[in-house]
Amino acid sequence: MPAGPAANPSTEPIRISFKSVQTVEVTAENDDRFSTTVREAARACQAHENQKNWAQIFNELLAELYAWSTARTEVSSCFVTWGEGGIRVFVVTLGQRYHFEFDDQITDLNLRLAQIYPDHPADVLQIPTGQPDSIRNFFTPERCIQVYG
Repeated sequence: MPAGPAANPSTEPIRISFKSVQTVEVTAENDDRFSTTVREAARACQAHENQKNWAQIFNELLAELYAWSTARTEVSSCFVTWGEGGIRVFVVTLGQRYHFEFDDQITDLNLRLAQIYPDHPADVLQIPTGQPDSIRNFFTPERCIQVYG
């Protein structure tokens, strides 16, 4: 059997370039094989790294919102979803009326999230608890992540 790259693994990194149009053969863990260009393999690696980074940032954001919500007695629940232009955060406050005196804290949270996550815009909105199912006028809870409450 001839010695090849698989028989003699190297500790040197394999260098791939976005400019290369060479073909590469990839063997998956289940022994499926497919061919693609080096350029496409490089893009797949970059997409995977971006996805890992985004997951870490999103989890940090959820933890930040949980900590913020638990520190405020006015907050009944907190939901996160994705909307036009970025992340949407809905802070549901206790009671049926809008808490105008709570607006400064909502604004501070908006500013803090913009500073911590400048590449991932988030918009925080306050919604009073109101009547049962009134939050459905703003978002669908089943399509959100409930961070608190």
